[in-house]
Amino acid sequence: AQGRKWIADGAARAGRDPSQITTAPFTTVLPMGEMGSHMARKIIAFYIGGMGEYYSELLSGFGFADDCKKVAELYQSKTTRSAAAAAVPDAMIEALTISGDPAHCIAELRRRRSFGVDLPILNLPNDMPWEMVEMFIRGMAPT
Repeated sequence: AQGRKWIADGAARAGRDPSQITTAPFTTVLPMGEMGSHMARKIIAFYIGGMGEYYSELLSGFGFADDCKKVAELYQSKTTRSAAAAAVPDAMIEALTISGDPAHCIAELRRRRSFGVDLPILNLPNDMPWEMVEMFIRGMAPT
């Protein structure tokens, strides 16, 4: 709801009709069961601890201030950096990524469309053979 409000406010300032704007967020989908959730934790820990203040401030505004502080503190020190990913809470994983088994990921993509996500743009898997990337594309394609 907050994202739709931001879009409507921005559209009004630009003199545009918000209903004519396609909501197409970049979406991290990791359909690899527990391994996907583990990868999501590492990615989020990097963004919080290694990419400056922007993501920490953004996520703090989403109610994750204490979690961001803990993750950032762990990430800042090379001796504790490996523990930063484990400090990313499940609620943050669920809010920011779609990870788990493939059936869950497909259901979650559909659920998010019901919130007003018109066209989720999926990040393709990195460092994988083309056959795996093709399976990902076919598996996550809307039905």
